[in-house]
Amino acid sequence: STNIGNLKTLTFLQLDHNELSGSIPSEMGELTNLRIGFFNDNDLTGVMPPEVCANRNNTSPPGLLGTLVTDCSPPNPEVDCPCCSSCNVPN
Repeated sequence: STNIGNLKTLTFLQLDHNELSGSIPSEMGELTNLRIGFFNDNDLTGVMPPEVCANRNNTSPPGLLGTLVTDCSPPNPEVDCPCCSSCNVPN
C-alpha cells in the first residue's frame, strides 16, 4: 500500500532519473491538484493507471494534470500510457 494519495495539495511531482522500479500506483490518481508529473528515465513498467489518466486536462470533465511524462515511446515502451502528454524513449 502507498500513502502518496495523501498529498492532496501536491501540484508538481518530478520523479525522473531515480531508478524507480515497479508500476505506478493507482493512488497517484488521488492527487487531483497535480498539474505536472515526470516519471521518465526510471525502470517503471506496466500501464498508467486509469485513475491518473482521469486527471488529465483533456478529459471530460477536465482535470488539472497538463504534463505527464513516462518512458512510453516505441519500439519498446516500458509504460503503456495512452494519456501521457509526452513519451520518452526508454534507456
